[in-house]
Amino acid sequence: MIVNYHNDIRRLIYASNMQALSWDHAAAEKAREWGHNCIFNRLWDDNYGENLYKTYFTKATRSREVMMDALKDWDKERQNLFSWDVKCTESETCNYKQLVSAKSDSVGCALIKCPRMIESKKTTNYNMNYFICFYSPKVELDKQPFTYGRKCSACPQGYHCKRKMCTKKKWKKIKHSGNVIKEKLPERKLSIPTANVIIREDSRGYMPHKNTSNDQTNVLLPIPPAALTGREASEKVFNGGNTEIKVTPRRRRSSVTVEEQNYLTQAHNLLRGSQMTKLKWSRYLQRWADYVIRCAVEYPGPITTYTNFGKISNGGNIYNIVYNWGNEGYNVNKKLVSGCRTPADRERCNHNVIVRNEFLREYACAARNCQSGIRQLTCIYR
Repeated sequence: MIVNYHNDIRRLIYASNMQALSWDHAAAEKAREWGHNCIFNRLWDDNYGENLYKTYFTKATRSREVMMDALKDWDKERQNLFSWDVKCTESETCNYKQLVSAKSDSVGCALIKCPRMIESKKTTNYNMNYFICFYSPKVELDKQPFTYGRKCSACPQGYHCKRKMCTKKKWKKIKHSGNVIKEKLPERKLSIPTANVIIREDSRGYMPHKNTSNDQTNVLLPIPPAALTGREASEKVFNGGNTEIKVTPRRRRSSVTVEEQNYLTQAHNLLRGSQMTKLKWSRYLQRWADYVIRCAVEYPGPITTYTNFGKISNGGNIYNIVYNWGNEGYNVNKKLVSGCRTPADRERCNHNVIVRNEFLREYACAARNCQSGIRQLTCIYR
């Protein structure tokens, strides 16, 4: 996940020599060791570039959200950039320059909870999340970190173009008759280690959203019978007696047609634009959407997901709801006719902000005809 989020940002740069990052276990261990000191300052190691991020720790804080917020925060520093030749310490762009440094080819990160964090001789904070990423090799940040040009047009030797980035070819060594022969390995998906990341095991009950604001009220969604649990990954929820139960979404026929799925996907990706990763339909999220959708109450998806709700008159095309979401802009304080939800309800939202979240990869929707002559739409994203 960490590597993918880094590469998604780097891929947007119009650079001829931008290298895809891979996971570096040694760098992650180094980041973990430094993070346990709980000192919010750079290590200035000769072998690694560094990016640092801190935020307060709360019960609702989830590891994935902290890491996503860190990358967004570093990426926003590009707004301060007016010249590549200005020292990054003066323009406050060191994190962004490191993030898009073309010659860095590996990254290792760690997330540490610090009961007490030292920021300076006079400043101390408590209950902080400390996220550190180390990059290798270390590069000079006071110069332009990449070369402008057609993507992949200046890849280093031994690299090939993959998803618009220079990616190192994978080889394995085979001993044969005393000689070493290089043989290309098949491509493999990046795996993200979790040993250096704090994972929270708590969860929430399902809560509906008030139609007129972004506030939440505590109402639990009925728990499906145990017989419905199957091979799918399960979600932890709590019943009225606060007893933890593992449940999975119901297996039921989709409430939207294949044609509607295609139109919904086109509408979402049109709003996201050509610079963002295209959303793909998820059958797993589809089962969740089919399970939680109701006419009277807006129930969200699992705690790690985003949820959008919408309504349209029966007979109307549900994909028009998505186009209407695009008119909301980025004002998350405006009252909504239909609600939206973020993971663990950590922040306010509107439908457009969720659809255009650059870190989303998949989604699914469900629809239901209600007695009031309205068709309800529920879309879940992750």
